[in-house]
Amino acid sequence: MRWGFLKDELSRLQCFLKDADAKTRAGNASATNWVQQIKDAAYEAENIIEVAGFAEERKRIKKGFVGFISRYACFPRDLVTLRKAGIDIRRVRRKIQEIMTSAVTLGTLTIGTNAITEPCRAPTNAVYKLIHDNDVIIGFQDDLNRIGDKLKNMDNKQLTVVSIVATGGVGKTTLARKLYSSAVVTGHFNSFAFTSISQKFDVSHILKDIAQQAMGTKREVEKFNTMGIDEIARKLHDFLKGNRYLIVLDDVWTTDTWDMLKKVFPDAENGSRVLLTTRNFQAAKQADKLTFIHKLRHLNEEESWRLFCQRAFPSYETIDTALRLELENLGKNLAKKCSGLPLALVVLGAHLLKNLQLDMWMKMDSYMDWEITEKWKIMQHIIARSYDDMHHHLKSCFLYMACLPEHNRIADCAVTESWISEELIPQTTRYSLEETAQSYLDELAQRSMVQIINSSSANGLIHAIKVHDILQDWAVRKAQKEGFVIVCKNLGDLRASLSTLTFYRTVLHSVCYDGIDQTQNTRTIYGFKLPSLTFRKLWFLRVLYLSNSNLEHFCNEVRHLVHLRYIAFDGCYNVVLPSSIGRLLNLGSINLIDTDLPFIPASLWDIATLRHARFWPVRKWSPVKAEKQKELQTLSISVINAGKVDKYIWSDTQKSLMHMTQLTSLMLFGDHNIPADILTNLSNHHNLVRLYLGWVAGLNVFLRISLFPLNLRTLVLHIRSPLQEDVLLHLSKLRNLVLLFLEIPEYGGRSLFSPCEMREYGKPSRWALNLPSLSELVLEEMVNMLAKEKCEELEKKGCKLIINDS
Repeated sequence: MRWGFLKDELSRLQCFLKDADAKTRAGNASATNWVQQIKDAAYEAENIIEVAGFAEERKRIKKGFVGFISRYACFPRDLVTLRKAGIDIRRVRRKIQEIMTSAVTLGTLTIGTNAITEPCRAPTNAVYKLIHDNDVIIGFQDDLNRIGDKLKNMDNKQLTVVSIVATGGVGKTTLARKLYSSAVVTGHFNSFAFTSISQKFDVSHILKDIAQQAMGTKREVEKFNTMGIDEIARKLHDFLKGNRYLIVLDDVWTTDTWDMLKKVFPDAENGSRVLLTTRNFQAAKQADKLTFIHKLRHLNEEESWRLFCQRAFPSYETIDTALRLELENLGKNLAKKCSGLPLALVVLGAHLLKNLQLDMWMKMDSYMDWEITEKWKIMQHIIARSYDDMHHHLKSCFLYMACLPEHNRIADCAVTESWISEELIPQTTRYSLEETAQSYLDELAQRSMVQIINSSSANGLIHAIKVHDILQDWAVRKAQKEGFVIVCKNLGDLRASLSTLTFYRTVLHSVCYDGIDQTQNTRTIYGFKLPSLTFRKLWFLRVLYLSNSNLEHFCNEVRHLVHLRYIAFDGCYNVVLPSSIGRLLNLGSINLIDTDLPFIPASLWDIATLRHARFWPVRKWSPVKAEKQKELQTLSISVINAGKVDKYIWSDTQKSLMHMTQLTSLMLFGDHNIPADILTNLSNHHNLVRLYLGWVAGLNVFLRISLFPLNLRTLVLHIRSPLQEDVLLHLSKLRNLVLLFLEIPEYGGRSLFSPCEMREYGKPSRWALNLPSLSELVLEEMVNMLAKEKCEELEKKGCKLIINDS
């Protein structure tokens, strides 16, 4: 290919960039001046490769007589494209040669002739999970007990707001999550929700989030997409009125937040509680219900040392005794300098764990010998040191956190799939891109640069994260300084930044700017609450993430965005996927969550590069083309009006699923009956580890013939029709099952558990049951299969428990 040598030049540029990064950190001022030129040249080279590659691929996949001719001759449009690419190649090649020649002449940088490869990184979640699961709230046990007592105190049955007040980084959210997940608290309440409140939060989004968690069913929540705020509030209020609930409002910033949300929290005088965390004492006082305010202190010297040791000297790490003594002497001094700030201690400890050498610890000790005492400056310095210690790819992944939603729970796939689309994740022969991206996310968690919100009991993988606002603010400042991304919260930010630096990634918060499409080199757009946005000239856009935004122009303009690799819409409206979406030959992920989509066009399934497709919800769709979708790993479809879907669609979908044995995750969910025969045979799907089926009718036959894939680790079943079978008699054959969730409105069997089968095959480590019609439950030799509080809950609902425990 005529641009092949340009790929070689690009590889050299990437080596050049890593060398520049190292020299910049070493204080080489000349290197800093070259970095932006290197980045610009690399981006230009990538753009040319993309354009030429797209033209070749488009020619290759043309069908019929036109396709036959095009494979041996170029049409005028392709000739123009390739001619322009040739001119651009010569120009960029001259530019690259000038940069390299100048750098070598001046001795600024050393250029390697071979690509620098980073070591293959195996998934490391198992090690970190040990730390995460055994995490102790050091110094806050008394706080935990006092607040827990206030939450459970039935002497006060009125709705009470319990507030945790402290400065940033002290541990408000960590303490709230510990309380929220404690068995003592969860056994006391029967409806729960934990939601984060940003500085510019959206009331509708918060209400939907609370409803989804508290009401416990996606089927009901999807109806909220068509409702106004008042109707959502009324529905949620009516539901909570019949439950003793615990709602956590994390990181409240303003005094009027409670006034905007309080109408959904009824006082049924049943001991319900709202737990609120805030830095603003006035925000805690604002609640007009009974209020208990708990102020968190900073850690003392002994507590600081214990927390530091937990991160810097974990039990699994073996260290020479003499070296450990020297490190401990330095560590005590370092811990003291963190001024009792838990976030500083865990980030510093995690950083030093990666560098268990005496000279590194001595350097850190000398770096922290300032006369400055402001805690925020201490925190900034520790973050900077941890960042400097990261390898090149991990740095880019951390800076990418500047793009993500502020203060929100972020799904792991929203992070890792965007990293992959940006080519921040290197290709390795040993691991898939997804596995490597997961290992990078794990490493950031090990360094305490991200917080784990949810992880899988099935395999330990991270499911959701949150970035502490102190860490995200640092990432934003660093990313903007390096020209990595521009974050705009008003028009002034955007116009000023675009006039001074070249940015390839743009984050827009409630900012509508018609001139954004004039920045033709833009590679990434993250937009939040945008009234409108036009894309017509964003030729090289790769990543498009929009939340709560109006997408009326997308339908007409997506055909121009041929280099898109990642599309994610969350809570957006006026969304239509046209047939021209099939032109996006590089698309790898498309995720439409809480975004009402009328139709999935057939052309989408012509995209051979598609790896992940999620649609929540959709009304109609064209069946997946199994012969084209050889790379598809994740398929998730939630159907509105499933009962009205044409039978041929279900039939064709069933045929496609039979041949898509490469799937690792499959989710089918409908608000009406989904025919069970859509899953006639999945036994050959050896890669399938996650299966979610929502409101499936007639599963008796499916259960009896046991055609679930044997490698399943997570199984979620919402079954609409009555079941007469003993469910687990069949499911117990799934040897690898770790997480099981069952929701069966009408269950005709007597025993959920088959002791003979379960003794042979073992049992999942986690069960979740929602059986409102169950009148009798038999536990034979398995009294521990259900938690005590779950048994008590079933008894309260009138379910007779027969326990035969020999």
